[in-house]
Amino acid sequence: MVSECMRPTEFGTAGAHKYEALDGLRGIAALGVVLYHVDWVNHFSDTQFVRNGFLFVDLFFILSGFVLASVYRGRISTPYQLRDFLLLRFFRIYPLHVAILAVFVLIESCKLILTKNGLVASTGGAFSGSRSLALLPYNVFLLQGAGFIHRFTWNVPSWSISSEAVAYLAFGAVSLGAVYRPKLLASAAILGFTAYGILVARAGTLDVDPSLGLIRCLAGFCLGCALYRLTAMRRAAAPLAFLANAVAITAVAALSMVHGWSEWLMIPVFSAVVLSLQIDGPGSVSVLLRSRPVAFLGTISYSIYMTQFLILNLFSNALKAAGGIPADNSWIGDLVVIGAVCLVVAISAATYRLIEAPARSYGRTLTVRANQRPALAVGSDCCGRVTRRELSRCRGPG
Repeated sequence: MVSECMRPTEFGTAGAHKYEALDGLRGIAALGVVLYHVDWVNHFSDTQFVRNGFLFVDLFFILSGFVLASVYRGRISTPYQLRDFLLLRFFRIYPLHVAILAVFVLIESCKLILTKNGLVASTGGAFSGSRSLALLPYNVFLLQGAGFIHRFTWNVPSWSISSEAVAYLAFGAVSLGAVYRPKLLASAAILGFTAYGILVARAGTLDVDPSLGLIRCLAGFCLGCALYRLTAMRRAAAPLAFLANAVAITAVAALSMVHGWSEWLMIPVFSAVVLSLQIDGPGSVSVLLRSRPVAFLGTISYSIYMTQFLILNLFSNALKAAGGIPADNSWIGDLVVIGAVCLVVAISAATYRLIEAPARSYGRTLTVRANQRPALAVGSDCCGRVTRRELSRCRGPG
């Protein structure tokens, strides 16, 4: 029997495999989303590859399901472990989300003050449209992507974080119910592919509004969980590792061509990419994704994803105030894009260090504290105090 003291360590990371290439892939995908949200004249946005940047969000969903299934499969069997899982996920996504949201609120407040004092002429008005006060509670409570509203609001990319929060609850509930079985995972894969197909058939695209975003998230998440099951079947997954380069080239080519209903084809392509890269093979694509610069992008990918819309919005407003970029001079726009991307990466590195990493550490600390009392039975001294040795065993990376 594993001691209660070991629960935070084993629960979060013990035995978990580090998917270095997939981490790097997440970083590249985050940059793809950044380029997708650029709204000024430039050459990058003219390519179909960048226009399909919204599809990288589906790759995020698949990766999330895959990684969480890898880390937590069989480790959420008690209410305590479910509590720890949800606590760790909360501090993984919420602090940075609410910090960026606070910056948006601050900007709208400044706009309101300046407008009322006649210092600036605001065409849209403060706290209006997608940034109205009525929509703010949905974002504060992470409900903007849970199917309640039909428009993108405040920090637009955060809708997917809201949807993932629902996926975490579902994953925890299913794991606690001890129904994590191969047949169920096979059904989840079929359900995921079918749900994506229904979305495309109904909307004509996967770029749907937040009211359908939850379906999109759960479909990708379930598919990711099912893909992890295949990794246990090395005969099914290993051959793809030798085809990683070909699969990656296929993915880039497909992203450069799909449009409308054919966007659905990216789901099996993304699935093949995940399976081919999870082994960290010797292929050049895998080596590139595991290189130090790309690995760094993977580390700060969540910060990139959450900060980029705010930064690009400020860039766009500044360009409009300066008269904009001439339509026939996309090269200037390209330079601005490069500068914006570099700034996004720099600010994301700072938010990771100052907000994201400390918040995750605090979440791990809370799980340790929550489990210290049961640990008295196995790791206490003669006076009933938790020994330093036992406490250090509890302080796993979570």
